Amino acid sequence: MIQLQFEVHKIFYLHPGGWGQGDLRDIITLLDSVVTDFYAHLEVGQITHKPVFVVNSKNKNPPSDSPEILKLDKLNLIFLNTSDRLWSQYSYQFAHELCHHVIDADFYKTNDKFGWFEEVLCELASLFCIDKMSQTWQTNPPYTNWKDYSISLADYFKAIIEKPENIISKQFKVWLTENLELFYRDRYRRTENRIVALKLFPLFKHRPEFWTTIQYLKFIKVTASMNFDDFIEAWTELVPNKLRELLFEIKATLIYD
Repeated sequence: MIQLQFEVHKIFYLHPGGWGQGDLRDIITLLDSVVTDFYAHLEVGQITHKPVFVVNSKNKNPPSDSPEILKLDKLNLIFLNTSDRLWSQYSYQFAHELCHHVIDADFYKTNDKFGWFEEVLCELASLFCIDKMSQTWQTNPPYTNWKDYSISLADYFKAIIEKPENIISKQFKVWLTENLELFYRDRYRRTENRIVALKLFPLFKHRPEFWTTIQYLKFIKVTASMNFDDFIEAWTELVPNKLRELLFEIKATLIYD
């Protein structure tokens, strides 16, 4: 089966099967838009040049009911669990997996103690991209007749951030400290990951240059004795001097707030 190359970001390809009533060119245009919006805040030259194939999760062997990224030696596979014209869902899922592609870490193979924080950042990428697209599409949608979809994107974003389970009854620092051991054991605590992502969201929304810092995570040498404070310190040491102020703000927001 022929893989369809993206129009703008040429190392991305769409596997054509399983998307229901979604027009394949529309899906490519949409996902291209997500890449453009996210990459606008990154050091693009530092992103892995491995080709990325986007596949409907129904075509995975065995089929899956959840989005994920599978990193292989020479390419990455992104599986999305959506179809038809659910553009908000496509965007949300793809932004998350795209963030994994950008971070390009192998924590899950070496020491996954802080894999949960990668998941937090990828959830944050979903929130960031949906929110940004809901605004840019008001005036500059991929197609002129998609302008009204900005409302759907905004509604999708609002529904996610207003979920009752996002509310915690304790000071954030206390709550995070109490949950760290659970995070260390399981990167896929989706509700808790979203709570942390929402804590970081204002920083990244108002100063998108924060996104460049995620490109240095993969260089951290995680050890079993590291705590979260140590992890942030190691990250801070790896970023260029001009970005260290941003890491201080992340640390202040998560650990000292």
